[in-house]
Amino acid sequence: MERFSDHLDPDLTFEIGGETFKVRYPNWTEWGPIFEEDAQMLAALEGDDFKPEPLLTGYERIVERIKKLYISRENGDAARFQKAVSGKTGGPVPIFLLHELWNWLQEETSGPRPTEAPTPSEAGDGATEVTSEVVSR
Repeated sequence: MERFSDHLDPDLTFEIGGETFKVRYPNWTEWGPIFEEDAQMLAALEGDDFKPEPLLTGYERIVERIKKLYISRENGDAARFQKAVSGKTGGPVPIFLLHELWNWLQEETSGPRPTEAPTPSEAGDGATEVTSEVVSR
């Protein structure tokens, strides 16, 4: 029997701003509002009345999304994360680290990617034979 719950790493953690956090796997239903918000932003980009939001607002959105989706909901971790990425605990957290963290969290919690090496397989009982030939011109 395949035990899909075993695919989740219960000890997945990361460090940022001098603090360590346990990763929470978001439920699939939590992504709906984020996809809708992104779709609305993309539609606004195509409109004639598009007004870019302040850059800081975009980064605040990334921090809020990380807190909502990926930060453990135990022991005040969301507030601790906010403090850590604000540079109030272990030094500055540059913008590029927020991007790297966001991408890493999505990758780590989305399961194996097609680019990952497949699991090893063993030879079966059948014989291996050529099924096609190379034709030279």
